[in-house]
Amino acid sequence: MLDGLQNDLKSLCMETKKKYPHIKDSCEEAIIKVRGAAMNPQSSLAQITTQILYPLVQAAETKDSKIVKLSLGLMQRLIVADVVDPGSGEHVVETLWMLMETGIEELKVLQTVTLLLTTSSVIQGPNLAKALVLCFRLHFTKDATVVNTASATVRQLVSVVFERVVAEDALHTKE
Repeated sequence: MLDGLQNDLKSLCMETKKKYPHIKDSCEEAIIKVRGAAMNPQSSLAQITTQILYPLVQAAETKDSKIVKLSLGLMQRLIVADVVDPGSGEHVVETLWMLMETGIEELKVLQTVTLLLTTSSVIQGPNLAKALVLCFRLHFTKDATVVNTASATVRQLVSVVFERVVAEDALHTKE
């Protein structure tokens, strides 16, 4: 996992080195943090998620399609590794919202939202609502592929949210 993360960060670093040196510097810092986590058994990836997420958010803000794809791929890797906490999750949702508003990598945005909401329950409250609204807004774009994907995503995520509600209600009735 850590090796793949380092390799993806290196790819992002190489892609941004000429045009976006500040992102390259942030990526290099993140690589150092990941290396440190790999060498220190007491340290966990969850402790440095925010530092890793910082260059990814910066990369997404470039709105350069190739860089955004790399950034979203890395975000997905962090989500699958289950190291995204509520604070980091908020940054991810904000980044996805920004990408949705600019119409960049809409399918990858939907894919990332789906992973974020189905693999854990760290996204709650206003951030959960914002993630669902993002999917609804993508449902009304002009691209038929995005519309169909967003439609399926909305159905899946609404089901996930209702399952969470049922589970939380079951916990509260036991107390």
